[in-house]
Amino acid sequence: MSQPNSSGSSGCQALGLTPARGVLSLIGGVGGGSAATIAFGVWAWIDGQEHPCRLQADFSGRDRILGRDVMNRLDILFRGTAGEVVVNP
Repeated sequence: MSQPNSSGSSGCQALGLTPARGVLSLIGGVGGGSAATIAFGVWAWIDGQEHPCRLQADFSGRDRILGRDVMNRLDILFRGTAGEVVVNP
């Protein structure tokens, strides 16, 4: 697997993550493609509760996407036209 490029390192710095402490991995997309990434075990604070999750650095873009490992544990309503996200306990 090739090493991810360094353009995403600023995102890691903004989150206080040290790339050397992550694990080289692959991130897959809905279109079937994959790209090299660095994965971290972190905690997400959502609606007043902590949830363990896997954070994968996206070195090809600036997106911040909540992964299935977190979303599958929650009841979440995405209201795109209203620009709202509702998290039910």
